[in-house]
Amino acid sequence: MAKTCTCYIPNACLNRCHKTDRDVQQAWREKVTLCIIILCVCLISGFFTFGINMIICNNSIDKIHYRDSPFSIHGVSYDITITNYNPDSRLHSIIGMSSGHDLGQYFLSVDSKSECNQIMDGLYGQFSCSSSVIGNLLQEAHRLNKSCYTMTNVKSDPNISTRKIGNVYYTWKDLEDLNDQKNLVVYNGNVLDVTDFLAHNHTSIGNNLQDILRSHNALDVTYSMSKNTSNKKAIKCMNELYKVGTVGKTTSGCIIGNIILALTLIFVTGVIFIKFCMALIFSWFLKWPLGDRYGIIRKIAERERRITPKEPLLPKDPSGDSMRMTILNINLSNGNIVMPKYPNPFKAEPVSQNNSFSDLTSLKRNSITNWDPTNTNSPTFNSVLNKKGTVSSTPPLGNIFNSQVMNSPSLLANSNNPLINGTIKTMPEPTLPNVGILDDELPPSSPPLTNNSTIKDLLHTILLVTCYSEGHDGIANTLDSLANTDYPDSLKLIIVICDGLVKGEGNDGLTSDIVIDMIDPGDGSNYHDHDQEAKSYVAIAEGEKRHNMAKIYSGWYRYALNETGRRIPMIGIVKCGTEQERYGLNKSTKPGNRGKRDSQVLLLGFLSRVLFNDRMTELDFDLFTKIYELTGVHADGYESIMMVDADTVVDKNSLAHLTACLIQDPKIMGLCGETKIGNKTQSWVTMIQVFEYYISHHMSKAFESVFGGVTCLPGCFCMYRIKSKKGDHGYWVPILANPEIVEQYSENIVHTLHKKNLLLLGEDRYLSTLMLREFPKRKMVFVPQATCHTIVPSEFRVLLSQRRRWINSTIHNLLELVLVNDLCGTFCISMQFVVFMELIGTMVLPAAIIFTYYLIINAIFSSQKHIFTLCLMAAIMGLPAILIALTSRKIRYILWMIVYLLALPVWNFILPVYAFWHFDDFSWGQTRVVEGEIADKSGRMNDGKFDSTGIIMKKWEEWEKLRRAGIIITENKEGDLGDVNNYYNNAPDITTMVNTNNNSKRLNSFNIPNISIHSIM
Repeated sequence: MAKTCTCYIPNACLNRCHKTDRDVQQAWREKVTLCIIILCVCLISGFFTFGINMIICNNSIDKIHYRDSPFSIHGVSYDITITNYNPDSRLHSIIGMSSGHDLGQYFLSVDSKSECNQIMDGLYGQFSCSSSVIGNLLQEAHRLNKSCYTMTNVKSDPNISTRKIGNVYYTWKDLEDLNDQKNLVVYNGNVLDVTDFLAHNHTSIGNNLQDILRSHNALDVTYSMSKNTSNKKAIKCMNELYKVGTVGKTTSGCIIGNIILALTLIFVTGVIFIKFCMALIFSWFLKWPLGDRYGIIRKIAERERRITPKEPLLPKDPSGDSMRMTILNINLSNGNIVMPKYPNPFKAEPVSQNNSFSDLTSLKRNSITNWDPTNTNSPTFNSVLNKKGTVSSTPPLGNIFNSQVMNSPSLLANSNNPLINGTIKTMPEPTLPNVGILDDELPPSSPPLTNNSTIKDLLHTILLVTCYSEGHDGIANTLDSLANTDYPDSLKLIIVICDGLVKGEGNDGLTSDIVIDMIDPGDGSNYHDHDQEAKSYVAIAEGEKRHNMAKIYSGWYRYALNETGRRIPMIGIVKCGTEQERYGLNKSTKPGNRGKRDSQVLLLGFLSRVLFNDRMTELDFDLFTKIYELTGVHADGYESIMMVDADTVVDKNSLAHLTACLIQDPKIMGLCGETKIGNKTQSWVTMIQVFEYYISHHMSKAFESVFGGVTCLPGCFCMYRIKSKKGDHGYWVPILANPEIVEQYSENIVHTLHKKNLLLLGEDRYLSTLMLREFPKRKMVFVPQATCHTIVPSEFRVLLSQRRRWINSTIHNLLELVLVNDLCGTFCISMQFVVFMELIGTMVLPAAIIFTYYLIINAIFSSQKHIFTLCLMAAIMGLPAILIALTSRKIRYILWMIVYLLALPVWNFILPVYAFWHFDDFSWGQTRVVEGEIADKSGRMNDGKFDSTGIIMKKWEEWEKLRRAGIIITENKEGDLGDVNNYYNNAPDITTMVNTNNNSKRLNSFNIPNISIHSIM
């Protein structure tokens, strides 16, 4: 289709315009095609607004009331002036005596096509023109003369000047008032003066015609005349003879056009009014139960802080130096090694219907974090009978590990080794996830939080912050706000992902270095003194950039630790790129940079693989390990994730409000709060955005939230449910960590303009679209109690770049969402229809503002008013003000609305037109400026060829066996378990022990005599 619409532009022309790449040329053609489609939609909108009336309602001819008409001929009003009146001229006499009357009976059509000529035979001709009304005023000679005239006779007379005024019309009231003076009837909208006809008894026209006309005086005879064929011809003849005007100022065509326009506008106005009413209902009734209404979570958090010991939580070694908590809890006196507890995330202990909410939560917690794999006598989850009656089973990890490693001669020789003497208790492999269970039975709503609720009733939450080129102040403000939220510190984990080694414009150093400086390893030192090893993972890109590497830094948030003594776990992930990117001949200016979506997928894919016990990359295993080291909670224990941009300041109670909604309503899978502007008065650019932010939340999102279908959870401030409990049988359903979501969201082959706008510019909105598409029965809601503040663009060029991304991604996401048939409602009363209306509304924004100003100017300077359209415009502009008055009662927002309305040309014309013409620009433009960067607008990351041999993927238990083997090697080198504090970083590079060939992973022999680890995949 794109090539068809742009066939007149050959590739040679594009080559001359420096568009030589094939993908760039295709994107340009698709852009032009979309612009043509948008132009057509705008033209169709204009046709329905103005064109219909112009076609079927000819308003070019003015209408004039019969009383205001000086002269008329067959219902057409003329201004006739005789400069040199001649009383001997019959034409002059007729004109002079007929002021205020119709002269039609003296101007007859006598051609062969005339109906009267066919009916009346010889009685009708050019010598049959007379009128009893006017004739009585003429002298006898002129009265007896029955010659007919034409307009040619009038115009050829040098003493007569004529000017056409318009068409004469009568009202029904006029017909009633003239009933005593004249015999007037209506046929097909035309007024006929049949006074002469009834007076002279013209039977030649029709025998029963007089009876019908007399009985329908001042009435419409159209239906009565249509019953008989002969009457049809007779009435058409009478229309030629006696027409004096039309009924009403508006023609039938205009009436039809007005009806169509009215129905269209009523339809659109109805949708707007319904949105207004639903937003009002949400504000008055539905929003109050949302969130932590009574501050229960805040009280729990305060209680936790009071009982938390102030002394360091980390154990001390004999020398007195602090030692970081590790995944191993080592007691050298008895040699026990307690390995991580890794339960099946999809299977928990069954509970009865009588359990309280606290009991349910306690059982859930026990199933996730308190399962003791060291108890070898306890049954492992080796077989699970799922809902469909199928059984999934796996052998215990201990059987595999012991049979391959424990029987090694070198290990058997060391009888004191805890791996041999039986004191170690190995961890059984978890059951495979019960993926056969569908999300068809949503759990009932949980009881609300009460004053008896404890920390067990809350959710472990990940606070994800994605960084690119932000500076120190922006990141510090964001992390401070997250650290100070009213939520137990033990239940939240801050994860900051830095998208490459990037230095923002005006920053003193790399953004990643800024983040690393904010992490305290636990001993007060700095990670720059002992850098971490880069681990490989599969990135979202094409070619060689699909292989990326990242470093993981774990510890406590330094500022909270230093200022308040609070230990808030924090993990920093720095995407640093491969060695070729960092140190190669053609090293990248932004090593490791793969985009925000890659940062999100890095974590979401990790959570999905953890829940499904799927194969992990080396980075996944490192992240899994460090999360447990830091928090004592396994990654599958986290049930929700808050996503925040690095320039957003979250209000103190926001996290509690959002989490409370997830706890109280298990059907909720995603939610967002209100984003407020932190720099309202910085410039005129920030001022025009205040009301736009406000109304987009309190009208659009409030309306969508009533039906549980918020179409866009902003990436700067939102929360998703990672997994959800299913029913009362202990099953878990992955939500955000669902493989379908992760797979579609991590798509790396994006060659079409549509896909690039979805995945490169509108990734946050696309994630919301995927959630609604995969889980149509669950809810996405807006929680106005949860608020945050963000810094909006203060320069117009930055706003232009930001809105280009937002508008283009909105159009393409709405195109995806409008195809989802499972949204609530049906036909016109459905979310799908509302999405369609939003799509059309976004596309016609430039035309809408032009129509608006045309209507305003037309209403001021023209007598012809477009009443229906003006009413629609007034409704669109006035309802938000009414909403403000009825809900927030903050009059200042009405002032902000006035500022917004003054900037309508910017919002509805400049920004959309710029965005439409830059459909093929996939860069972030001026929104995030990097020092020394030249923006790539093509959105490509496909240099070179992807080499998969550098990325190793294994299941958790296989990585764990390699890690244990590393401990054994360290023990042989340093004695009894060696320096445990450095065991992980000093262990041999496992990647050197692994070869990858055709997706078949195998492990080479360690450099330990007689130890062979094989067939573990």
